[in-house]
Amino acid sequence: MSDPHRPTGTRLPRWTIVGAVVEPRSAQHRRTVPPGLQAALCGRADELGVDLAALLFAVQLKVLSAVTSERSIVTGRRTNTGRSAHAATVSDGSWRDLVAEAARALADPFVAPTETLLDLRTGRDGALDPATAAALHYDADLTMTLTYRQDVLTLEHAERLTGYHLTALELLAADPGADHHGRSLLSAEELAFQRDSLCGPHRPLPDALFVELFEEQARRSPGAVAAAHGTRRWTYRELDEKSNRIAHALLDDGLDTEDVVAVVTDRTLDWLAATLGVLKAGGVYLPVRPDFPAARVADQLRRSACRHALTDPSGRELLTSAVALSGQECRTLLVEDACRTARTGSPGRRCEPGQLAYIYFTSGSTGAPKGAMCEHAGMLNHL
Repeated sequence: MSDPHRPTGTRLPRWTIVGAVVEPRSAQHRRTVPPGLQAALCGRADELGVDLAALLFAVQLKVLSAVTSERSIVTGRRTNTGRSAHAATVSDGSWRDLVAEAARALADPFVAPTETLLDLRTGRDGALDPATAAALHYDADLTMTLTYRQDVLTLEHAERLTGYHLTALELLAADPGADHHGRSLLSAEELAFQRDSLCGPHRPLPDALFVELFEEQARRSPGAVAAAHGTRRWTYRELDEKSNRIAHALLDDGLDTEDVVAVVTDRTLDWLAATLGVLKAGGVYLPVRPDFPAARVADQLRRSACRHALTDPSGRELLTSAVALSGQECRTLLVEDACRTARTGSPGRRCEPGQLAYIYFTSGSTGAPKGAMCEHAGMLNHL
């Protein structure tokens, strides 16, 4: 039986194609480890006084921490004698420190379901049990085989994951004393794609800011459809009025210019109105997914000095837990209640080009997640 006092397994992000219907069948991706790296890793294991499994587990922890933005990781290990769960903390420090933490965690097994698994059996059958989303197996020559559920990962993301593992193995082998946050796990190609290819074409920017441009469009075409989600449709008039109601509710609740507002909702039309309402009120939008772990959200609330939040039933429980963990006050409004505010006209709060528009926390692939800040003038580049 699972130990109720132990943490539950770390959940992988769902990297799938939006709208695609995919069966939960498994697939595999293999990646070869260069012979020179195999020898270097074995040498490092001897140097550090640990089994090679501790190095492989340290890399598993590093990659999971990077892709989930979590420091507390719970993952599984399978050997020829059985399967176990292990909990570890990916703290700041060197690769040597991380290997020591991995060795400590391996010495403290417990029983719990885990979505991720490091498979160190001498043989493998390639099958996944229903609770496992991704299992990484190492052959005797350290060839990696990632078996994954296709409703969790695409082949592209499976290739990225094994690439992150290979990069982490190379960094650990090169210098165990180096800061494990010092280098990104992203490949040169992925970095170039994110920095350059996602920028889009160069275009001249308008003089007006986003809120002004939206309100101008709402006046020009009030009956045109502004947004759709499933079978729901909102016109520009409806979206403008709902976001104005939310803006007034936030201002009535004491929101000041550049105060941070967490929006903890699913991506629905209400989310769109809430985000626009935050900007119209002069606040700073902080996006929070309602499936995030409460500890991660609490950290974001603390680091952004967030004192206001908008949520709906999908995020209410998470937000309550996160606020309690954060140890700070956060005034919370339900989007549904905010939309009952009587005033539907613009709150008339002027936004300046250099005024902060939103904070977005990074994935933490090179360390702890960082709050990237974007001003209103810069936000136009993303629209």
